[in-house]
Amino acid sequence: MAKKPIAKPAAKRGTKNTAKKTPAKRTKAGANRAASLSAPETLGGPIQAFCRSLPGATEDVKWGAALVFSVDGKMFLVCPIEDLRQYCFNCDDDGFDRLVEVDGIIPAPYMARLGWVKVENPRALKASEAKRLIRRSYDIAVSKLPKRRQQELRAP
Repeated sequence: MAKKPIAKPAAKRGTKNTAKKTPAKRTKAGANRAASLSAPETLGGPIQAFCRSLPGATEDVKWGAALVFSVDGKMFLVCPIEDLRQYCFNCDDDGFDRLVEVDGIIPAPYMARLGWVKVENPRALKASEAKRLIRRSYDIAVSKLPKRRQQELRAP
């Protein structure tokens, strides 16, 4: 005796279609560039290499146009993909006031109220000073983590 196929009940009117939709194509230039990257580590210069060397540091492309370095989800450096010579980082209040007076450094768009600055001209800071300030930004991010995680990151 052959089994009859079980009929599926007819879909009710007004029910939600559960079929997967294909994602829309991105149209922004930065978004297309970000999508075409095989790995973020293919980007950058000495500043980005320094960030990669910090304990627990991770990087990813956010907002379709920014290379972001963070530690446990706390950002400490952001670089626009279009020009990786520019970068933004967090600093303390005294550092912020001092740095925005330097030619080539401005308050970071959207992030200035949180104490971030943007280095528009890579020659505005010496390499050693830039590394020291980025390390300070990293330390600020680490200080916002749970004490146990801070100890793990600072352990030799």
